[in-house]
Amino acid sequence: MAQSPWTADSASRGGFGTTGISGASATSTVRVTVSREKDLLVVDVHDPCPTLPRLRRAGTLDAHGRGLAIIQAFSHHWGWALTPYGKSVWFQLLAWPE
Repeated sequence: MAQSPWTADSASRGGFGTTGISGASATSTVRVTVSREKDLLVVDVHDPCPTLPRLRRAGTLDAHGRGLAIIQAFSHHWGWALTPYGKSVWFQLLAWPE
């Protein structure tokens, strides 16, 4: 990813919770990278759990299960990849349309 990515992780910043990340525990380190690729804002979330993300249909009163549905609804494109250290879930937002 190009153009000065901003990166933070839960271990060094303490600002990111992991309760909404599938398979992540309270002690997991989550790395979030935000970068720009032409007219797109790209967010990439890395966590150590190899459990694959899946779209769910959350009920009205369910506390979990909406994350990927929200990403799918608002993003230009999204996906996931297994990494040697767990997985990465990424999405692109059209932020600077021409």
